[in-house]
Amino acid sequence: MAYSFVESFFIGWAVGVCTISLVVAIIVLALRGTVRGASFFSWLSNNRNPDVAETSTKQKAAATNVPAPQQVPETQVIRSQMNPNPITESHRELAHRVIPVWGPKEIGENVGFEYLIEDFCDNLIYGHGNVHTTSVPTIERSSFNDDELVRLAGNPPEGDTWSELMCDRDTRYYAIWNFLIRLLYRRMDPDCNVEDCLLPPEVSTCFQFIPHRQFEHREDCISVWREILFMMLMCRYKMVYIPATSLDKDDPRRERIGSMASEVADALNVELLDARGRSGADLKRNLTGIFGKAANCALIFFGQPSVWEADWDSDPGRLVAPRIRFMWNGQVKWTRPPTVYNGPPGARIVEHEVLPRPKPN
Repeated sequence: MAYSFVESFFIGWAVGVCTISLVVAIIVLALRGTVRGASFFSWLSNNRNPDVAETSTKQKAAATNVPAPQQVPETQVIRSQMNPNPITESHRELAHRVIPVWGPKEIGENVGFEYLIEDFCDNLIYGHGNVHTTSVPTIERSSFNDDELVRLAGNPPEGDTWSELMCDRDTRYYAIWNFLIRLLYRRMDPDCNVEDCLLPPEVSTCFQFIPHRQFEHREDCISVWREILFMMLMCRYKMVYIPATSLDKDDPRRERIGSMASEVADALNVELLDARGRSGADLKRNLTGIFGKAANCALIFFGQPSVWEADWDSDPGRLVAPRIRFMWNGQVKWTRPPTVYNGPPGARIVEHEVLPRPKPN
């Protein structure tokens, strides 16, 4: 059957359109699975509608400048007063903050190792008795190395030597109590020798690398760094935050802190002092638990926005725990009063209370 010219033309045109459509469909399906294909179709879609393309461009530009979805309170943004513009000045936003230590009560709760030291000394010197029921043995001064004791805890109070205070049966309880508390607070200090510090070595090492020269906003910058570092370490050490607790059974600091406690126990000759006749291993185990709690306290204090210090010199009397201050920009923020020694077991230990200042007329 012969077709006319017009019929032949339309048949040929239809076949050609179908063939071209098939080829295009194959190409489209092939390109959709590739990165270049996706990029091409995105460009084609945007350019097909100028209004949509313009809107998309504006949205992309705006998206690079919008803040994070979680808005941070203005009080938590560290920013220079000279240039408060968050766009032109780099700044650190803290979306999460540590739970701060508030006031003398919470400071006291976090230094619970002080009460453990008191109990340790009670049992060490008097066993289950007290000054009236227990006979304290005589110990020779040669049992102690004064140079080693000074290296561990610093100079003794009242100008005596540690060995004199520890050998005297009337001051032995006070001397060992004071010695252990002084030693722990020295080792809680982030400026302590890295090998002796109760903070993790990587923490105290990094802190001591910071230059002590003054520069603008130095305290602000360091406090932010300490706070962030502490928050990151809480999970690593499985810390139950505030008040300080003992070390977790899997804590990687256990071996190191156990070695510290053993060194101190050997320097004090605790087996010779113990009224209950316990083994050196048991006494060292007790000290390790106390040192672990002090280590967690040191980490909590390190992570506070304020800087803490232990003061043994501002209060009269025999102290067995120092005054603790939290400082911010040179001003005292919180103070925990010291603990004054009032004698051996049988005489109640009381805290020295600071009387309020009289109001001016």
